Amino acid sequence: MRIKIIYNMTEDFQMKKRILALTLALMLILLSAGIMSACGGESRGTDDDGGGKPAVDTTEALTSAETTDYLASLPNTDLGGMELRILGVDYDTRRNFPLESENGELVNDALYARNRAVEERHNVTISCTSEASDGPVNTKVKASVSAGDDAYDIIISTISGSMADLGTGKCLYNLLDVPYIALEEGWWSREFAANLTLGGKLYYTLSDFAPMKFYAPYVMCFNSKLAADRNSGDIYGMVIDGKWTNDVLSKMTKDVAYDLDGDGEMTSADFWAYAHVKTAITTYAHYTGSGMQLNTLDGGLPVVELDTDKSVKVIEAISQYLGSDCIAYKDMAETYNMFVEGRALFFGNSTSNVIAYFRSMEDDFGIIPVPKYDESQDKYYSYINTWVRGGVGVPATCTKIEEVGLLLEVLSYMSYGEVRDALFETTMKQKVARDDTAGVILDMVFDNSYIDLNGVYDFGGSASTIYKAVMEGAEFMSGYAAAKDKISAAVDKLIEQMS
Repeated sequence: MRIKIIYNMTEDFQMKKRILALTLALMLILLSAGIMSACGGESRGTDDDGGGKPAVDTTEALTSAETTDYLASLPNTDLGGMELRILGVDYDTRRNFPLESENGELVNDALYARNRAVEERHNVTISCTSEASDGPVNTKVKASVSAGDDAYDIIISTISGSMADLGTGKCLYNLLDVPYIALEEGWWSREFAANLTLGGKLYYTLSDFAPMKFYAPYVMCFNSKLAADRNSGDIYGMVIDGKWTNDVLSKMTKDVAYDLDGDGEMTSADFWAYAHVKTAITTYAHYTGSGMQLNTLDGGLPVVELDTDKSVKVIEAISQYLGSDCIAYKDMAETYNMFVEGRALFFGNSTSNVIAYFRSMEDDFGIIPVPKYDESQDKYYSYINTWVRGGVGVPATCTKIEEVGLLLEVLSYMSYGEVRDALFETTMKQKVARDDTAGVILDMVFDNSYIDLNGVYDFGGSASTIYKAVMEGAEFMSGYAAAKDKISAAVDKLIEQMS
């Protein structure tokens, strides 16, 4: 049972809510009258991937002209009271679904207003079945598809733990065949579609429709007070000037850890240089952040070559700070508690943890991308945590694919304004971030987010060899040599599963 938390509305939020209500009302009036915007307005695409900064400002509510311009290009179909059934992972601190009413919390109320507007526009009822984890989602979808039932219309769940499994199990619809969905637009992830489409098939992706998309990119944080006490220099300045590199982070984390409580043992109660979770995601984030790819594409097919000279150098470089003089606990709570309580100079994980746990932190902190390999690298890259519960797909048994495609596109587009504004522009940049520079960095992070097939499917265990070398001290070349013979078969198997 979901617990409803009631917040006091600020005057600023009341104003935002009134603007949003008027915007949606005007949109519906114009659409009902069949009136189209006289001017085309600016494109609402992005400069890079769909998780990035919009090419036009979305810090204010969408104007009626901007909203109706795109929506008017989509059928304003009366769907006769159809029920749109959404099954997904959702819980209070990381919400994909709204509560049953507004409660003054920005993201909840933006989701609520979006759903109500779509219900009115298309004469539908949106029902959400909420699960606390991806296991029940998988079980329900597989049972429904196996029985040939049309039980759900849209699925939201983890990429690695759920959507990848459902996709290879022929439980999901090819999104490239779903009418109306415009995967090239900014409310979808262009990076995702470009890198995870295989053989003309894309079974799941990220969309502004599922707000957990904004919890996915991997970032680092630094304790501003501790950095100043240690004369670490202007870390923000290094990032903006392109000088934030593996070598710099390695030097900053060297010989920093010490036995804080004096018990003769190094535990989570002591002081550490870098609090991160010892997982493949952390490894992949720093590897790809160094300008590397876990696979490339040739003719749309994955090519895995991880034993290049550059790859070996990157593995050695990131091992310097991920594998020594830092903290790497399986218990995620220990890592963010250490950082919040001032016992770690740096923290690393997806934006999910920053949003959920750092707002009450006493010390100021900065948000930055993982470092480049060196200053010659063209830009920073932010790896998408594939375990964040924001993957979106449509069950293979969907019998109203045209209607579902239309509604999913409308929901995604409308989320690009109100929901993105509530979560990204307001919550993340203004309420979580401690300074204006963090907002600039967050734009940089979302503009340059990255994901690839091998990060999801680990062909032949090839990607895992990087994790084992970095986090466990294993010898990389011998481990990769053992995996190399299995890569081609693993790729062929995935193509067969997705066909």
